[in-house]
Amino acid sequence: MNRRIKKKKHTNYLSDVGIEVSQDKEWSFRLAKLAVGDTVSIKSESLPESFFNLNPEVSKFSLNYMVARVGFSSIPTSESGWWGMRENTVCLVFYPSEFKKSRWYVAVNLDDYINTEC
Repeated sequence: MNRRIKKKKHTNYLSDVGIEVSQDKEWSFRLAKLAVGDTVSIKSESLPESFFNLNPEVSKFSLNYMVARVGFSSIPTSESGWWGMRENTVCLVFYPSEFKKSRWYVAVNLDDYINTEC
């Protein structure tokens, strides 16, 4: 696949990946354990079923993303200026494995997953 098209496909699904992964109970439990600077790979086969329900056409693509826990201060103000932070809120950045400049930031309150077993 052409590199430009590959980047476009990965970028088009970036926010959906971030939303579905951060809302999935199993993934949220895993993300809650990350320390600032830790990174986890997200392969197509490990995406939540809800992602494929939302984007059924994606099953034919091989999408690979990374998610990293970052400190609030490392997020551009344009991305985080309105976020409310609580004690158990973590900041995450999602990006395609091959295209690290395409980034999607999110702050997630993991209270529901901190003390829960999957």
